[in-house]
Amino acid sequence: MTTKTSPTTTTTTTTTATTTTTSASTVFLTWNFDTAFGYQAPVNGMPNSFELDTQSGTGCNRSGWYETSTLDSLQHAGINGPLYVGAGRNDISKAISMGSWTATASPEGNVKAIYQLNSPQYSLAEV
Repeated sequence: MTTKTSPTTTTTTTTTATTTTTSASTVFLTWNFDTAFGYQAPVNGMPNSFELDTQSGTGCNRSGWYETSTLDSLQHAGINGPLYVGAGRNDISKAISMGSWTATASPEGNVKAIYQLNSPQYSLAEV
């Protein structure tokens, strides 16, 4: 689960016959999102991210994407893209970009994924 806390500042101005007082208060709003998914935009019309709900198997009957790559690609350039939440039915126009992700592989074939969040207001509860 991903949580975003966003500060909102409210300013109130009160004027009397002789003085003007302005005060500001900050209210924190919290949104809880479900799962964030990595995504890669298509290149030359060819998709790089594939929709989970096109696959059979446990856990695939939902919105989201999966990535495929060769070991060679992961070892040399790696793959990366934005990290999205809220893309219901895989609609990117509804998504909120909360950061980015990168996947690489060592010469031994060990895969490493790195998640970088856009703001300290976001948190990853589970990876």
